[in-house]
Amino acid sequence: MPLWLLIIIIVVSSLILIYVVFSFCILMHMGYLLTKQKYKTREFLIKTAHHEEWPGYFDLKKEPFELKLRDGYIINGDVSLNGDSKKFFILCHGHGSTREGSTKYGLMYFKLGYSIVRYDQRGHGDNVRCKCTMGANESKDLIEIINYVKNTYGQDIKISLHGASMGAATILIATRYLKKDDIKFIVADCPYSSVSNFGGDFIKMHHQPRFLLTPVFNFIMRVFFGIKKNDMSPEFHVKTCDIPILFLHGAKDDFILPYHSDRIFKAKIGEKEQHIFPNGTHANSVFDDPEEYERVVVDYVKRHE
Repeated sequence: MPLWLLIIIIVVSSLILIYVVFSFCILMHMGYLLTKQKYKTREFLIKTAHHEEWPGYFDLKKEPFELKLRDGYIINGDVSLNGDSKKFFILCHGHGSTREGSTKYGLMYFKLGYSIVRYDQRGHGDNVRCKCTMGANESKDLIEIINYVKNTYGQDIKISLHGASMGAATILIATRYLKKDDIKFIVADCPYSSVSNFGGDFIKMHHQPRFLLTPVFNFIMRVFFGIKKNDMSPEFHVKTCDIPILFLHGAKDDFILPYHSDRIFKAKIGEKEQHIFPNGTHANSVFDDPEEYERVVVDYVKRHE
């Protein structure tokens, strides 16, 4: 073999190896950020809330609760009772946030006569720090919270769910355990269709071959972070969901792209509706299009009570 050809082979092989190692490290880092991100505190979210845009943002009277889950983990939350109302909304916040991140929606529902249940998702807020599983374990936690609310306030209460971003994904993944008799309806704001697709978006955004690296990302999440692909996929689980769902998304969401809601909407069986807010950014349509957001949600709630 000529020396020049050997040199070319060595150089090309070295470049390929460097690219493979670099890509693997980037995807590992992404998996780490998803499962162990530096989270915001409740105090920070209270301080930076849109008080001027949402009067009464944190004015609801709250009764704190602690719930010991199946694995001994303790979830912290609070309940804002609305008189003797039998209607309850359980709110699920997004990745890296706390229960304060869902208060902006709670006030709207409280005005409609609902009692409000907020809680810090596993690893967030007042809870002990632990691995985030992007809805895999969090969906199981939600089922226990639903049961806790029913056992505490009566089996005859009517529960609805609202989630944003990972909170919406958590709810949609939890539908594998729920039926129409358990939940009146769901409001899902800007969920990802799957963490696999979200990872693919990240790969494409950095001008890398999505078709090649997405399977590697799925492998990393399974082997190094212990989370199976379908366990993080709302799109997969809504295929058997008979609960009515309102899908919301901001057209200007550049973090979880609007097509994610489109995919879940198409996969969902039974009753469903969808609305895209033209000015909405990620998990902020409630502020970016406040009048339209409230109009759409309130109209939906009143038709499904």
